[in-house]
Amino acid sequence: MPTVCVLNGANDLIYILGTSEYGDSRNPGYKYELLCLNSSGSLIWSKSYTKRNSYNLSLPDCKAKRVFVDNDGIIMFGTIDHDIYIVNTDFSGNIIWDRIINTGGYLDVHIEKYGDNGFIVFGKIIVTADENAISVLRLDSIGNTKWSKSYPGAWVNSGLILDNGNILTLGKYNDTILLFMIDGEGSMLWSEQYTIETNYNVDIEGYDVYNTSDGGYIIAGTCDRKSSNYKERMRYQLLVKTDENGKVENYRVENIIDPNNNTFNAFEELFFDDSEYQNNHVKYPLKIININIYEQTSLQDTVLVEKEDWSFIKLDNSYIGLYEKRIRSIKDVVIYEIVGIESGIHVVYKFKKEGREYTLVEVVNKTT
Repeated sequence: MPTVCVLNGANDLIYILGTSEYGDSRNPGYKYELLCLNSSGSLIWSKSYTKRNSYNLSLPDCKAKRVFVDNDGIIMFGTIDHDIYIVNTDFSGNIIWDRIINTGGYLDVHIEKYGDNGFIVFGKIIVTADENAISVLRLDSIGNTKWSKSYPGAWVNSGLILDNGNILTLGKYNDTILLFMIDGEGSMLWSEQYTIETNYNVDIEGYDVYNTSDGGYIIAGTCDRKSSNYKERMRYQLLVKTDENGKVENYRVENIIDPNNNTFNAFEELFFDDSEYQNNHVKYPLKIININIYEQTSLQDTVLVEKEDWSFIKLDNSYIGLYEKRIRSIKDVVIYEIVGIESGIHVVYKFKKEGREYTLVEVVNKTT
């Protein structure tokens, strides 16, 4: 049962909402699963909830999203066959009321409590085969729809309810981060789109938005970049700071390799493809050792290269011809050797891993 929400409820009880599977492989179904634990983590009770849509003959496909606990009981939110499914129970898990809200197909659902007056449900709806929209739905405290409106956007990731009742929505539109503000009745107040102008940004996305003490907002997200052959993806953390009207004040991109793809292969693709990335992953001054072999006599010359004097290394067959690549690792050091097949090219690059990234620390040139 994947956990989607854990929180302390009444009398220091802990409620965990998830989704569990039932039925069989030919006709599977999914239902809400609610667990009640004491403060020591021991199970007190567990109950499941589902409901069949009148137009759907298969078992319901419930996906739990969020649970709220207040003085009036427990309210569970999620989707059932892409509609909104709400269940209100007492503190023993007994249903007080449940409701399906037909939305026409909600995806990527996000729910926030709207003060003491109900809930805001954010979702993506499919308009046409080539067009999506962001839908915002306001419900009262017993799940009745007050209003539902749609706005241009590809999908929604998060939302924020302000103290004045305004609603901030974070999503995506085309290749940009989308942030827009509406009032408590769904009227648009402002809308902004953000992108990062660099030569390496491929995909940018904001996942959450937070208030700041100066009245503005912080968007936390990522930007992905790929090598030219699109085999490897590198992920970077992104923070965007805006003022109270969504205007960008500054942003920051952290050079952090995706923990799920921190192999040397991923690093190699970018290092020899992106000049900016390469320049930022060289330890300066870089030691370059030139070894000249002439008539069985070896002459060694060492040069220290500063950042401003560095030239981009590109492994281009048109320049160095056919070559053999030899890679070996010794603890946190990678020895990367290029040996020409039809030429006298012979260069050894020494990379050292520090944390989750690699840095070029030395070059030995044995080219004849």
